[in-house]
Formats: sequence, C-alpha cells, structure tokens
Amino acid sequence: MNTPTNWTSRAPWLVIALAVVLRLPALGWDYFVDDHGIQLVVEGAVEHPTLRPWSAFDFGAASGPHSAPDTTSALPWWTSPEWKVRFFRPLASLTHWFDAVCWGRNPLAAHVTSLALFAMVLVALRALYLAAGLSERVLPWALAVFAFDDGSLFPVAWIANRSTLLEALCMTLAVTFALRARATGSARDFTAALVFSLGACLSKESGVAAPLLVAAAFGGPGRAASRAKAAAALALAVVYLAALLAAGYGARSDFYLTPWGEPVQFAQRFLQMAVLGSLSVFGPFPVDAPMFVDELLVPWTAVALVVGAWLSSHAWRSAAAWSERGLFAVWFVLTLLPQGGAFPSDRLLFVPLIGAAPLIGSLCARALDSSAWRRRWLPACVALSAVGASALVVLARGRDFASKIELVNAAAVSFDVPADGRQHDALVFQSGSLMNSLAPDPVWRMRTGREDVRIHPLQAGRRALRIAAVDESTLDVSFEGSGLLDRPFERVFRVGGAPLQVGERFAHRAFEVEVLETPSTRVRTVLRLRFPEPTASPRWRWLTWRDGAFRSIALPRIGEALDLPEATLLDPLLP
Repeated sequence: MNTPTNWTSRAPWLVIALAVVLRLPALGWDYFVDDHGIQLVVEGAVEHPTLRPWSAFDFGAASGPHSAPDTTSALPWWTSPEWKVRFFRPLASLTHWFDAVCWGRNPLAAHVTSLALFAMVLVALRALYLAAGLSERVLPWALAVFAFDDGSLFPVAWIANRSTLLEALCMTLAVTFALRARATGSARDFTAALVFSLGACLSKESGVAAPLLVAAAFGGPGRAASRAKAAAALALAVVYLAALLAAGYGARSDFYLTPWGEPVQFAQRFLQMAVLGSLSVFGPFPVDAPMFVDELLVPWTAVALVVGAWLSSHAWRSAAAWSERGLFAVWFVLTLLPQGGAFPSDRLLFVPLIGAAPLIGSLCARALDSSAWRRRWLPACVALSAVGASALVVLARGRDFASKIELVNAAAVSFDVPADGRQHDALVFQSGSLMNSLAPDPVWRMRTGREDVRIHPLQAGRRALRIAAVDESTLDVSFEGSGLLDRPFERVFRVGGAPLQVGERFAHRAFEVEVLETPSTRVRTVLRLRFPEPTASPRWRWLTWRDGAFRSIALPRIGEALDLPEATLLDPLLP
C-alpha cells in the first residue's frame, strides 16, 4: 500500500470537512440587517416598484430632484436625486424564495442552505484544481488557503451574501468544464461551461468574469483552433452586459463606483483593494480594519504594498512548474476588477482567492520540503498564517459575532413607540451603531410585526448635535465640528462624492430638509427640518440612543435649544 498517495488523495476531503466544521458556530446567527428586507421581499410582504421575489436585490432609484417624495420608500433623507442601486440577481433571489417557501422564517435552515452551498463550492474547487493539473502535493494546501480564509466568514455565514457563494460555484464549474473541453474537444463540456458562466452572471454582477475566464482558458499561443470557443464566451459576456445596462440595471452610488461613471475614483478604489488584498490573502490581515479606523489606513497600506508584493512574488515563483499559474493569476485580477468600485472589504476577496489560493498553496507546500530550514521558514510562516491563524479566526469570529447580531437586533426593536392604534413617524437623532441606521423599517417590521411605524434616521452614526426649535413645525439641527455624511455607509446613498451644499434641499417622505450651513462656510453643519404638521402632534416620536435603547426625548420649546452629547457605542467592534 502506497501510504503517501493515499494520504494526499484523502487530504482534500479532510480539508473540506474541517472547513465546514469551522463554520458550524455561524449556524447560530440570527437574521442580520439586509436579511430582514430580503425575507420580507421573498414572502411578498413588501410593496415596492422594483423589489420582487425573483429580484430581491433591485433596490430601485431615487425619485429625482423635482419629483414628489415616494412615501413608500425607505431611503434616508440624504439620498442623492440621481441615486440608483439596481442589482439583477435572480438565481440568488430564488434561493432565498426557496428558503421562505420551505422553511418560513427559519434562519437556521437558511444557514444550512448556505453552508451546503459552501461545501459544494469546495468540492467543485477540488475538481477545478485537478482539471488544471495542480499536483497532489499542492492541492490540499490550495484548498486549505481558500477554505480557511478568515475573510470568507461573511460570504458563507451572512445569508444575504449567498449571491457570492452561487457566483463562486457557477464560475468554478464553468472554468472546470472549459478546461475539460479544451483537453477533449467535447462540445457538451463547452456548452456546460457557457451555461454555468451564465449562472454566475445571474447570481451576481461580478459573475461576468466567468465567461471572460472561459475565454482565457481557450486563449494563449498554440490554441488557434479554440478561438471560436473563446469568441463565443466573450460574446456571452458582451450580450449579458448590454442587456443589463439596457434594462436599467447598475449602480450610481458613492459606495458602488463604476468605471464609466467615476473612472478616476474607480481606479483609485480598485488599486486600494488590490494593495490591501495582496496582504489579506496571506492571513488574518483584514481589509476592513483600515477602512473603519482612519489612523490605520496609511501605515496599513504601506505595509501591504511592500509585504504583499514580496509574498506574492514568492508565491508566483513557487508555482513556476504549474502550467496554469497564468490563468489563475488572471482569475484573481478579472474577478476583483468588477468589484473594484465597491467599498473595500474582505468579503470581496472570496471569489478572487480561488485564483490566488493555488499560488499561495504552492508556497505553503514548500514548508514540508526536505531542503534547508533557511528555505523553509517563509513557507512555514505563510502556512501558519494563511491556514492555521486564519482557521482560528474563522472559528472565533463565527462564535463571537452571533452575540453581536443579538445586540444589533435587540437595539432594532427598542424604539420607544407606543402601539396606540395611530400611525407614527419616529425621527432618530443618533444611533449606537451604523447597523441600526441603514434600513431600520424592514428590521422593525419583521421582528415586531408592526406596520404602524416608519423610522427615519437623521444620521447613520452617533455624532453630538444641537436641536433648536424655530417654530411649531420647524427644527434646526446643527452638528458641531463634523462634516455630516462622511461615514462609508452614509455614502451608500450619495452620488458624486461631493459633501452637502448650502441651499441643497431634500423632499423626504415625512419631512423636508434644507442645508443652511456646512463646514466650508463655518465649522459646523446645520440642517433645517420642516414638518407637514406641528412637532407636538402625536404622530411624531423623537428618539435618540441612550442607556442601551432608542428612547424618547422632549423637544425644546420654540426659541430654545437642546444639546445631545455623542451617543455611546453599541459595541466597540461594530461600526
């Protein structure tokens, strides 16, 4: 019996099993933020111009600068008139609909579905790497680098991120069939490659990289006979993009930049993600950390630029004997590029890491070579970081984040609004976490069952402010020493990168906002809020974050002001 051969053939399956086990703590996660809105959409409980059970990610567009406010919209008051976020993800949407039909409101069942999809991705990845000729020695390492990556926790454990799992699965199968078709000339395998490429596109917009990778698999010198297949795959990508844009899908948002809308800013953000990601793929060095801690951004980027490039060069040289290393390097770039305009995050590296993992795995495999220790210390350190440390972080964060979700959800139902048979509008001046300010209505509605309350955040944060009563239906709210709307998640609803301008007006669904001052004129931002009826009306509730809940406050009398200090954090590790 050849023991080494048996061990290397079993190792990939052990990696897959361990990867699933590491994510079992995430089965205890409740619905989180976006999950609530998706659940309501697939249940058919939401009346919306664009959201449907088969298109649960089509958030629509703003009404426009001269339109009456949409009273059914949950967009915050600061939404730019030209804002649009319309994602076409029918395949992902239908899996959420399947959950709702089969399991109802059961987050555990939805997590099991996502975890099963993750296991399928890993099994498909093993087949892909074998089809690409990756050696038995490197295969377990490549799978482990991808499967244990700490940045993959949210794509697997956050139900709303299931589109990424489906994109990864379809793209992996598409390229696997393309490699088989290239080797055998099978028309059936090539057709399967195109079908799964389309599946990746219908799972997530960045899935457009799938037909491009299929084309790349048939490209290269000495493959003239495959040019027709490469052209067919490229045509699929072009037709998909043209149909998507012609139907009005796409994004206009500072959070989701596009190369045709903001080319310079898109390039800057892509390079930032590429630099930070070049370090993140080698271990638990999160891209998210410098994004939310401003003081870390410059030093973290400098370290990532130097260390990431150095490690990448070693990984590239370690895979020199592998004939497909170029294709998988292209994989990393092509799958990262469509996401380059999104706000940088570890979640965006899930699919690109499929391309980088074999290269990093080749470096890790050298740790077990019989050569001198001076040639093994770096591979050993990378293996400990990218596999060992990352796996521990996945396990720890999977357990820890369940409690953070409980905090966010408990806060989401703590709004002090009486159930007295009236329709209420609650204006929230401050929040302990951004997570409770982005789309509070669907979370409140789903968790309480109440449809008599509409919640309106004044900001997506906890800035200190002053409230001055101008008259019976007008308030001036000032934010001292702070540029309002400078938080990343507040910029989700802004377009063009410009701050608020003096004289800018917003017709919100429940009130009107006029910008009176900004930091460019003084050292503060002042908003004038005009309400359609007196602020003393029982319709209104005035809330702020205090003592672990959203509690009512009394507005000042006309001509007087009320100061609210900066609100306390819900949790130090939550934005």
